[in-house]
Amino acid sequence: MSLNVKGGSSNTSYTLKGIALFLGWLVGRILLFIYFFVHMYLHFHQVKQVFPLGYYSLLTIPPALAVMNLIWF
Repeated sequence: MSLNVKGGSSNTSYTLKGIALFLGWLVGRILLFIYFFVHMYLHFHQVKQVFPLGYYSLLTIPPALAVMNLIWF
């Protein structure tokens, strides 16, 4: 049975769980990607030393995932 039918959606804990879910998603999906890009920028001289497939993967896959996360967010 749904919380809305039982009247649980007006409960304070329901709202707090929603806020916690939103903040957890924000930290886990958005802010950690920002940290990753800053870290990769600061250590780009080491990124260039990675084998070619790894180098191009680091330049293409994380930005694509970040765009998908922003669209999904």
